[in-house]
Amino acid sequence: MPKALKRIKMMLVFPCMCSVAFYMGAQIVTHTEAAFVTEQKVQGSIAAAPVFPKTIYTLKQTAKQHEKVILQVYENMKKEVEEEASIEVLENRLVSWKEQREKVAFERELLQKIYIEMEGYYHQLQESHSQEQLQSVKENLNVINMICKNVDKAAGIQKIDEEIRTLQKQVDAEKGKKLHEQANVLEKQEAEHVTATESTATEQPSHHKEEQPSEQDVDSHLKEATSK
Repeated sequence: MPKALKRIKMMLVFPCMCSVAFYMGAQIVTHTEAAFVTEQKVQGSIAAAPVFPKTIYTLKQTAKQHEKVILQVYENMKKEVEEEASIEVLENRLVSWKEQREKVAFERELLQKIYIEMEGYYHQLQESHSQEQLQSVKENLNVINMICKNVDKAAGIQKIDEEIRTLQKQVDAEKGKKLHEQANVLEKQEAEHVTATESTATEQPSHHKEEQPSEQDVDSHLKEATSK
């Protein structure tokens, strides 16, 4: 009887031990697989966004093009300020400047996006071990930063807005001057018309008076008629 009981206990314990061993093995395999997959994802993320020298060069050249466009717009504005122009030309210039202002704002926004992208590459390389690439990106980032500062200082939106306000005042002043001149011309014409009317009215009674015979002439004519 004791042998049979011992055999039954062994039959019950053995499956339990197998289950525990299987569970522990599964946990080890799962942890290892998860670690491997995570490592693959990290490596894949780093490899998915490489920083090529050509990309950095293209960004820098594009930034220089945006700078050139912005500076050219402002330079043209300054040249036009020195030119004499009629009111019509000034009004057309004002419309053109407002359009150019929007163009400069758009170019400046694109320039800022380039700086942000370059800055992102710089931070990305800081986390890696490519010191040579990091130094190259840092130098180009500084170049783009200087371009942004130069644009804002030489031809920023605030400077362009100031030029537009000055031109608007000039247009308003010229319009006011023209209206004043027109009013003076009308006033002069009205004064001349009144003077001419008064002169005509003064001359007409005098002619009528000259045509009427005097009282002395009438008396003499009556005496002559009576004597006859």
